[in-house]
Amino acid sequence: MVHSSQISQKELKEKFGMFLGMKFEVSVSGIHLCSTVAALDIADIHLVNKDLSLTGFPSCANSYPHITLWCSSGVKPQESNTLPEKFMNGEATRIIFAEPKKLSGTLSFWKTIPDKE
Repeated sequence: MVHSSQISQKELKEKFGMFLGMKFEVSVSGIHLCSTVAALDIADIHLVNKDLSLTGFPSCANSYPHITLWCSSGVKPQESNTLPEKFMNGEATRIIFAEPKKLSGTLSFWKTIPDKE
């Protein structure tokens, strides 16, 4: 979806609010990691037991669809966006899963900072 630095919580609610409480399944195709950050590579996302086309579901705002797993102390989560480039430069490792792994869950919002109008 998006990092909190790319979109306000208000915009996040406007784009994804209609999907709150819906069950999703995410296909994870691999992992990128380096000494400071790691992320799961996302191959696909769809609603569980619903129309798979996700009519109206916003497309990924990032050229590297991923889930950030961890960051070293002092490293911002946005650094995970650089992992494919770091891999191409020999500064990160990429592991491709033989078969995609499925993660499932229900969409909800975690409010971590006050809304900015």
